[in-house]
Amino acid sequence: MRVGRHVVERGAMVDRVQFRTASRGIFAEFPLALLKDETAFPFRLHLEQAVVTPLLLRRLREHAHATVVFNAELVG
Repeated sequence: MRVGRHVVERGAMVDRVQFRTASRGIFAEFPLALLKDETAFPFRLHLEQAVVTPLLLRRLREHAHATVVFNAELVG
């Protein structure tokens, strides 16, 4: 299973970045298509952690050398 494909299929692609304030609304907008020559992914992908985490966990469990630890605390 390729995680990237599954994440892109489930996520919402956003093709711009907007800057706004409560009083003025949108005051600047940056179309991410301007980056098409710089990256294969000229977009932002919005997807909830509750969807991404199970996809990643399933993929990691396919690897014998991967260890996933929840509720752990780094000491030291």
